[in-house]
Amino acid sequence: MHRPDLLILDEPTSGLDPLLQQEFHRLIREEVARGATVFLSSHVLPEVEALASRVGILRKGRLVTVASIDDLRRKARQRIDIFTAGPVPRGLFEAVPGVRSVAYHDGGVQLVVEGTVDAVIKAAAALTVERIHTPGQDLEDLFLEYYEASDET
Repeated sequence: MHRPDLLILDEPTSGLDPLLQQEFHRLIREEVARGATVFLSSHVLPEVEALASRVGILRKGRLVTVASIDDLRRKARQRIDIFTAGPVPRGLFEAVPGVRSVAYHDGGVQLVVEGTVDAVIKAAAALTVERIHTPGQDLEDLFLEYYEASDET
């Protein structure tokens, strides 16, 4: 292949085995390091997450957003599981800024938080916290949030 300044690729790894996918990723990183711009259209979201510095999300033929993956994550909701030595007092997290849902269970509480988790951590400091689990949100979750939000508008 010659060295174009712009590569437009539509589902480029469809049908490739994992070894060839890795080789493709290596080639794309080389091209980006060389200064090329790569437009990558893909439904393989882990691949997009691994290769892209900025993501555009299309919905019904319209561009819903363009942002870095880090910016998308900062805006996204995140789940936090807090495991405690004793029961969590009902009502402790409901009024905390950014908390969108609270589910109490034996051994702790599960929260969905939008934005910063600072106030959640400060509220949890009143508890005997044994463990905190924050499952990472992947690009697929972020993508689905934008689709849900655009359905509401």
